Amino acid sequence: MNRYFNFFLFAYAVQSLRRRGFKSFFTFFVLALIVFLLSSILLIANSIQYELDMTLESLPDVTIQKLQAGRHENISTKELDLLLDIHGVQSAIPRYWGYYYFANAGVNFSVVGVDIYDKAYSKLLAQVLDTKEFERDGMFVGIGVREILSENYYKEYFNFVKSDGSLKEVKLSGVFDARTSLESNDMIFMSKELVQEVFGMKKEEATDIVLEVPNKDEIPNIISKIKEIYPDSRVITKDDMRISYQNIFDYKSGLFLALFVISLFTFFMIIYDRASGLSSNEKKEIGILKALGWRVEDILQEKFYESFIISFFAFVLALIVALFYVYILQAPILRDIFMGYSVLKPSFELPFTLDFRMLSIIFFLSVPIYVAAIIIPSWRVASMDADEVMR
Repeated sequence: MNRYFNFFLFAYAVQSLRRRGFKSFFTFFVLALIVFLLSSILLIANSIQYELDMTLESLPDVTIQKLQAGRHENISTKELDLLLDIHGVQSAIPRYWGYYYFANAGVNFSVVGVDIYDKAYSKLLAQVLDTKEFERDGMFVGIGVREILSENYYKEYFNFVKSDGSLKEVKLSGVFDARTSLESNDMIFMSKELVQEVFGMKKEEATDIVLEVPNKDEIPNIISKIKEIYPDSRVITKDDMRISYQNIFDYKSGLFLALFVISLFTFFMIIYDRASGLSSNEKKEIGILKALGWRVEDILQEKFYESFIISFFAFVLALIVALFYVYILQAPILRDIFMGYSVLKPSFELPFTLDFRMLSIIFFLSVPIYVAAIIIPSWRVASMDADEVMR
């Protein structure tokens, strides 16, 4: 028999758990529930952080927006040559985009204009341009947009309501997919002429202008020169967007942190209750075992088996259920707490990401701590004389 594993002690531990069926099941259920909640919170947070990181990668180095009375207005494209003359600017590309509210579904679509002759200013746009052939009267949509249009019986075309109230029929040319659904799920790509027509933009106007700057150290100097060309502009760098995205994520993470702390507090309350002492029946059982000739190490080994069976299988079950809940069911309720209850955006799927460091933390916060909470009071009782324990 292996000195580190005693089959008979293990069998006795299983029988002991079965004998205390309701208590064992209740402890197992509570542990599994807390581990499930902790795992789900961290899995959702990791997935959304992954989406944000992927989205930040595709952002332009510098974005120029025109402000009027503190509000974003269309910007003139007449000064593009002046921007290209600035030392350190590799390319200056006007962007044509806007949010189109689809009242039937109560959602906003991100409509982006494409010029196949211009350089792609994002990885997503480059991916779409490489794989799709744009038509003057057609559009390519994200998966979320396609689902919403299908639900509203738009399978081959879509009628945009233009700024003058008339309708513009645009053919549905195809659907694209991307690595990050947070960025692409609500997008519609079509020619820049169509975007200008739908939003009522003039030919020499764009929504904003993006710059490509190979040397990031030159960005502060470039910004000062942009202000001379566009005095009424707001210049946004990729770092500005990263900070803004992170602030939103950190704010939402505060809600999850509150749930995390509550769950952790509940878990340690259970641990404290277990570590504060054994019940009279458990003490009596240990006394009987000592009277029958069991050694202290035998009792501790049997208690280790009991606590490990409950905590380890509760951890495994909770993790499996959390993975199913987050990535198969897409985390109903908990996801809404993080993303908000607004339906102004088509829903997106949480990408599958698995952080083994996070899983290790949850494991060491649950299994070893629970085992220790059982072993320590058991050792105190087992170290006493059998007759003293029985009394």
